[in-house]
Amino acid sequence: MSENNRAILNDMNPTAEKVKLGDMAAYAPVIFRKAITAAANSTALAAFTAPFAMRIVDIIVEATATVSGGTVTPKKGTTAMCTAIACAADKAVTHMSEGAFVAALELAAGDVVNLSTANAEDRGIVTFIGVRL
Repeated sequence: MSENNRAILNDMNPTAEKVKLGDMAAYAPVIFRKAITAAANSTALAAFTAPFAMRIVDIIVEATATVSGGTVTPKKGTTAMCTAIACAADKAVTHMSEGAFVAALELAAGDVVNLSTANAEDRGIVTFIGVRL
């Protein structure tokens, strides 16, 4: 969001000015969720397309099936964003914790984020938390 647009939102009416509506919109985190409900081991699953420039600050995987050795690898296009995230025990929740690739975590508008799994049976819900750049 441009400085000009933020100022317009902040000044559009007394209530917006009081709560700084433009500042809230510009600095609010963005969240995307994608459920893995089919095999994503041989063909990547598109999670979302970045609507604006952003930096991913956390990725959370909630497993919805038990599969030995299950993992999810989030990718900017075909480049891994981090080390594969565990997705092996039903109801287990795991955050991105290692191997973050800074260049892959920064997205430009239009970049596609994909998910790949280790096994055809891996299932889960992946949540991306980001901030606008």
